[in-house]
Amino acid sequence: MAKPGHEGDYRGDHGNGYQGDHGGGGGPQDGVPGEYVLIAGVVGVVALVGLVAVAIMLVSGGDGGSGRGAAAGSPTKPGGASPAASGSASRSPSATAGPVVRWRGALTLDGPRSRRDLDTVPPRLTDRDEEPDIRGDWLKPLVEAENDTQVVRVKGRPGAVQCRDAAATEGTDEVEVNEGDVVCVLTAAGRVARLSILEAHMTSADPLVRARVVIWDMPGAGQ
Repeated sequence: MAKPGHEGDYRGDHGNGYQGDHGGGGGPQDGVPGEYVLIAGVVGVVALVGLVAVAIMLVSGGDGGSGRGAAAGSPTKPGGASPAASGSASRSPSATAGPVVRWRGALTLDGPRSRRDLDTVPPRLTDRDEEPDIRGDWLKPLVEAENDTQVVRVKGRPGAVQCRDAAATEGTDEVEVNEGDVVCVLTAAGRVARLSILEAHMTSADPLVRARVVIWDMPGAGQ
């Protein structure tokens, strides 16, 4: 038989050991409840997924921006101009300019003393022998040429080039005119004038010729 004291000790040892092992091992009162652990795990997974998604969006956005930037900058190559600019720069101006209107207005030839220099703006009256290009006449409504100027009566309303060519090939030193006639003049300096006759008649003193005039500077002429 065991002694009463030893029996109590035996029960006490086993009772304390058993309760200590089971009670301290995972009872709800001493640890975190299982459902809390599960919720925390789910929240962590969701947060991780969200961070990964944000990172993917940022990376994708950066790549797209770079692509757009490269596409926007691609038309202009380093050290060169854009296609439109280089095309514009490659165009060269016309080597030969066309006739340019120097003066237009009304002009009167009132007898032989009415000597006009068509190389001035406006054509002035002059009494210097080397200056006048055309003048009036004593007896008839004429347009007379001076100083190697050529005059010719033409049909229609020719332009500068046609007037020049007509005067150069068919020109003479005088033409008689009537109202409505057209006269082309080529000066010694290479300028061209077209006279549209508005009046051509005799007066009590001198023949009177009044014309509407256009004078051109011609390309290549020694003016």
